[in-house]
Amino acid sequence: MASISADKATATPPRYRFNPHRLRGVFDRTRAPETWEEIGERARPQGAAWFRFLGDNTWVITDPAWVRQVLTAPYDVVERSGTFKKFGVFLGDSLLTTDGPQHRLRRRQMQPAFQRQRMDSYASSIVAAARDTEVAWQDGQPVRMEQEMASLTMDAIGRAVLGVDGRAIAPDVGKALELLMRAMPMLFIPNFERVAFRNIPGLGWLRKSFDLLDRLARDAAEHSDAELVEALRNAVLDVPDLSDDEVRDELLTLLLAGHETTATTLTWAWWLLDQHPDAAERMRAEIDAVVGERDPSYDDVDRLSFTQAVVAETLRLRPPAWIIERSVAGNLAIGPFRPPRGALLLLPTWLLQRDPRWWKDPESFRPERWLDADGRYSESAPGQPRGAYMPFGAGPHVCIGASFAWVESVLALAILAPKWRPVLAPDANVVIRASVTLRPAHGMPMVLHAVPAAEANAEADNRATA
Repeated sequence: MASISADKATATPPRYRFNPHRLRGVFDRTRAPETWEEIGERARPQGAAWFRFLGDNTWVITDPAWVRQVLTAPYDVVERSGTFKKFGVFLGDSLLTTDGPQHRLRRRQMQPAFQRQRMDSYASSIVAAARDTEVAWQDGQPVRMEQEMASLTMDAIGRAVLGVDGRAIAPDVGKALELLMRAMPMLFIPNFERVAFRNIPGLGWLRKSFDLLDRLARDAAEHSDAELVEALRNAVLDVPDLSDDEVRDELLTLLLAGHETTATTLTWAWWLLDQHPDAAERMRAEIDAVVGERDPSYDDVDRLSFTQAVVAETLRLRPPAWIIERSVAGNLAIGPFRPPRGALLLLPTWLLQRDPRWWKDPESFRPERWLDADGRYSESAPGQPRGAYMPFGAGPHVCIGASFAWVESVLALAILAPKWRPVLAPDANVVIRASVTLRPAHGMPMVLHAVPAAEANAEADNRATA
């Protein structure tokens, strides 16, 4: 669907109206996917719909071309929504909260820390964290997989980003991050950001959680010799160096965004692999053929095509960033529509990545859809249009840590999957909770089963002769 000039855009998309039943899907976050499916049905024929909620004129965009148009528009036409700006009360002036020229400068300052040549060092930290998890697990052990993956990713980010033993700080930091994530929806309460850290009864838990994270990030900004921190401290060319306060803001953002999203992705990956044992077997066989008994490296990631496909398919079905918000700041036309200035734009990754127009058998877990004719992983292999798959966003605000998260997910699976087969606990109740990220509402209780060496070798032989 092609866009037209803003002065000729006059049509209005269909309206979605809330009733008491539908409102439950707003306030009961376990019902949000159902509500969004209804909104998607309303928006799909014309690529957009709108509704009014809590006084906001809100537009939902479901056409991939229009989504990319919104995400790549100049900041004086489309800006980050007020929700992102409110995150600044927790995260300061970071990549997640800034926009326009300030954001462009900060991204230039941050980019050297995520260049390809640094990934070898980060990959070593990820592998070490995954190995510690692998040797700590025991056959028959019941685990809360969301907690196990949170500890693993905290360990990896602690080593690579903060220069500390991430597993030692994981319990306290993980709890503080969980509480901070719980507080994020409170930012929708008018003026909550103004009172969040005041001495108000009932909010002590929030102040304590933030103080712990702030102290950790500030200590790393001032004293850590971790490679990523060094890269942030020392800018390149004509870009000014980040101050200690600015490094602190970015480290706190990396802690919150990088730790939470990757841990959630890996948790859902284990659940999906348990539901699809053939895919798990194929992945283990590939890891055995490519890696064998040695530690995987950054260079192995590209060779692990099916393992990458498992990650991609998990991100398609359970995108941590399940919805993206923007606001109309200027003269914007989206196809025949012209949302007014100040309108909130919602770009539902959840719907785009499950739309039957772009995806064959969209509800099914099919990692093989990501393999090209040569069996290599390719993001374009499913044939979806640009904008229909964007787990890390797009445009100038695309996630700067996407490559770190991708490598972390692939290498963690490459370490753990050959030795362990987690199985969902019989009493598990797997329900999505759509809050800031898509988390399992009641956790992910699983039981660990060791993969016998003889069985693993047989699986590899079977795949080799198939």
